[in-house]
Amino acid sequence: MLKRDAMDDRLRDVSIFSELSKKELKSVSRLMTQLSVKEGRELTRQGEPGDELYLVLDGVLDVEVDEAVVAEIGPGAIVGERAILEGGARTSTVRASTAAKVAAVSAQAVAPDSLADIASGHHREEV
Repeated sequence: MLKRDAMDDRLRDVSIFSELSKKELKSVSRLMTQLSVKEGRELTRQGEPGDELYLVLDGVLDVEVDEAVVAEIGPGAIVGERAILEGGARTSTVRASTAAKVAAVSAQAVAPDSLADIASGHHREEV
């Protein structure tokens, strides 16, 4: 697991957190829970409800739509925002193609405007 200072540094590299002060970054990182995802394991499953947002800290994950890989993501990527913004259903399955570490935060801890900013930078998953 990353130490809090390392987590704060990773957060600073993510566009929506880049302008935050050290104190604000520490507040955000305290809301996050670090998870390890074993190679081949699912982080999210398409169609299932989702109320958490994930920041990829380490590793590589495949984004799948209807069981077809449509993208590969790595450190700094954020996933899960669409389910929160659009009513709770995951639009893709995200599976670890290598061992990975992610930071999870509940939907209640993230400002809706921040989610909209994240979503505007992502393309809807399509096959």
